[in-house]
Amino acid sequence: MRHRFSRAGFTLVELLVVIGIIALLISILLPSLNRAREQAYRVQCMSNERQILSAVLLYANQWKGMLPNCNWASSAALQTKRWPVPGPNGQPAPGPGWLYTEPNKKKQSDVEAGAIWPFLKTYQVYHCPRDLGPYLNAEPVHALTSYLMNGATHAYGGTYIDGQPAYRINKFKPDRALIWEPNDDSASFKSGGGWNDGSNRPDEGITKRHGNACHVGCFDGHVERMTLSDYQQELAKSPGRLWCNPGSVNGH
Repeated sequence: MRHRFSRAGFTLVELLVVIGIIALLISILLPSLNRAREQAYRVQCMSNERQILSAVLLYANQWKGMLPNCNWASSAALQTKRWPVPGPNGQPAPGPGWLYTEPNKKKQSDVEAGAIWPFLKTYQVYHCPRDLGPYLNAEPVHALTSYLMNGATHAYGGTYIDGQPAYRINKFKPDRALIWEPNDDSASFKSGGGWNDGSNRPDEGITKRHGNACHVGCFDGHVERMTLSDYQQELAKSPGRLWCNPGSVNGH
């Protein structure tokens, strides 16, 4: 006796229904996955900035409150001004900037000459995971880091009130901004923007890569998310959390 076996399979309609269900599930899950990934980027970025901030504060603690050079000094000034780094005779010697020693550096390894490298010893913390600047033929300093120092630490290029090459940390209120993520748009890459050295003025802008927000590290050691709107409000305050030069009445 012969038995007939029929082949079971999907009809075209059933196949289209399955494809439709899969597409629907993807459309529901994708936004959640994107949000989760963005949240992971923000957590990593804040962790990086917190480590950099901690390194700057450790440097200050090691050298009686003196903050490191913010890299606004020229290479000639770096050879003449005395920052608290150990010289051959144990006395303060010409010191490197917090980020690098010589200007116009572009190799990631150049950060190893910076004042905070001994406290970090890893390249990864210098870069926000969402920052493409180091890979887009950016300005030399942007190739080294995603974060810059507030130029208030060096009086925005003015005169320091205690006669030192940099302010001491106790001159600043705890909630004042020390480290942030500056403007990184394509126009900034072409014009030099705020990436010609290791420090910025507040009016040079901030990044918008974290949902129109950046991460700001403060003198008390905490890192917070600051929206573009909040940043603009703080920018209008003189003095304020951004404009915080201790030797100026208006913080500029």
